[in-house]
Amino acid sequence: MNMRSNTSNVILENAALRLGFDREAGGLVAITSKLTGETYAVTNDVFAVETTAFRKQQPELRQVEWTATAEAVRARYAVADSFRH
Repeated sequence: MNMRSNTSNVILENAALRLGFDREAGGLVAITSKLTGETYAVTNDVFAVETTAFRKQQPELRQVEWTATAEAVRARYAVADSFRH
């Protein structure tokens, strides 16, 4: 796995895929198949976290951390209700 960045995105790639992440917000913005050369733009990066104990949709979560290093891209989320006063 290789990671690099350009002016607007952090790029995480291996032999088959290239993923582009927005440098500011940390969201996935593009997926490129290196096998076919096709690039798919990602908008409204909606996701869910599902375990055997619970399921949380993206609107229920708030991003609290976004870091990118040579080894990994990390986004940490917390339940949005815990941020209400």
